[in-house]
Amino acid sequence: MASGSLHQQYLESYMFFMIIQALFRPAQTLEDVARELNMDINCILAIQQARYLNSRPPVRKSGSPEARLPLQGGVC
Repeated sequence: MASGSLHQQYLESYMFFMIIQALFRPAQTLEDVARELNMDINCILAIQQARYLNSRPPVRKSGSPEARLPLQGGVC
């Protein structure tokens, strides 16, 4: 896989999944083909429209009740 953006890598991986799925588990009826195509289109759109693929956990703000709690697994 070429080194591109994370979106591009996800799209290439999903298209590879689509090919493998079509080869090893072909659809039986026209309705199955339509349902799989609709799902694939929705997944591709979700990947393209995702704003952050490598999101980070939210930062605690001072003054919030959660900020007074110690971090789990960390040394305070």
